[in-house]
Amino acid sequence: MEKIKFTEKISTRLVSIALICFILTAALLLSINFYTLNTITNNQMNLIANNTWSAVNNLVDENTVQEMIMGKTQDSRLYKDIRKSLVALSSATTAKFLYIVIENNGTWEYLIDGTIVESDMASLFEKVEDDYKPIYDEVKKSQEAQFGEVEDYEGSLLYTNYFPLKNTSGEIYAYCGIDFDVTELFEKKSELLILTTGLLAIILAVIGFILYSYIKKSLKPIETLASDCELLANYEICHKIEGNYRGEFSLLKTSLSQLQTNNYNLIKQIYYLGKNIQDNFKSV
Repeated sequence: MEKIKFTEKISTRLVSIALICFILTAALLLSINFYTLNTITNNQMNLIANNTWSAVNNLVDENTVQEMIMGKTQDSRLYKDIRKSLVALSSATTAKFLYIVIENNGTWEYLIDGTIVESDMASLFEKVEDDYKPIYDEVKKSQEAQFGEVEDYEGSLLYTNYFPLKNTSGEIYAYCGIDFDVTELFEKKSELLILTTGLLAIILAVIGFILYSYIKKSLKPIETLASDCELLANYEICHKIEGNYRGEFSLLKTSLSQLQTNNYNLIKQIYYLGKNIQDNFKSV
């Protein structure tokens, strides 16, 4: 019997189709899982940033900001008290950077910095870095907060947020920047994604092996019946088709058995017909 290539076997094709469907399903589930995890993380970070913004609004007002601007010194009691409160707020909300920015004649300047690490603090009226000026311009133009920009900062990932500070008339008098170090969070998300992908790969391999073994066993009767057909094709008319087949294979076995019986009877009839003709010639 001719040997069939592995890639042309029904079992291989069925397993391939099943694995492709499983891979697509797994990829969809991974995408949904990643999207859901990312959405939950973003919503959680935005909630913390929004609460921090509200706390800053309760801590300072337009008069406080104007008083610090007019004081022009970091040594005033007011300035030190506000910075101390901002540092405490940074510690409570795990913010890496927390600062208030003002616009002075078209120039963006830090007014007060509540960053926990003192060496990272910006000084009074220090110019805002050029990279961040467009963001403050956008906040000023839109009058709305800018949530959730992930930026690379000295090897770490920062989740940056920018908020307008408004007076009772709805006018902006200052801006608040709140940045969170999310490096560890993103690393855990990556580890979880890798772990999930690896687990799915193992499950895929196990399912593939089980499917291949099961389908190969299920299709084994085809090889047996093919051998029976080959014997019949080689005129082994006395060969009986045996075996305990189930489902559609039992129908195939019944049909082949009937074919074998019919062929046997046909050849038997031909044999006796020929013998009779031969006997009649001998009589003549």
